Amino acid sequence: MSLRAGIFVDNIPKPYPKWFKEKYKDSIIFPEDTGCICSLTSFSRLSYQLEEDIQLVLIEQEAPYSLECLYLHESGGITKIIITTKDIKYYEAPADSYREVPEIFAGYGG
Repeated sequence: MSLRAGIFVDNIPKPYPKWFKEKYKDSIIFPEDTGCICSLTSFSRLSYQLEEDIQLVLIEQEAPYSLECLYLHESGGITKIIITTKDIKYYEAPADSYREVPEIFAGYGG
């Protein structure tokens, strides 16, 4: 199964390891000297285990924090993924659940 989506991942304090960059070099853009990654390509969910590999990076780096990823799907939906060294949690926002707002609004919750 293929997934066409843009992915945006939080910064991590250390660069991604060589094995990770090599595995995803054709699908992910790695800005120089940062732990931030993004992509505008397709992923095959059968051949890549991106979230699990990011979790392995966090384990290798003994990260005491969580990392958030956002998939922006071509269908309009959004998947938010929270990755820690212990678990991976997925949250979905389907395209039909959007509401109109007068401008960019990031103060959700009240």
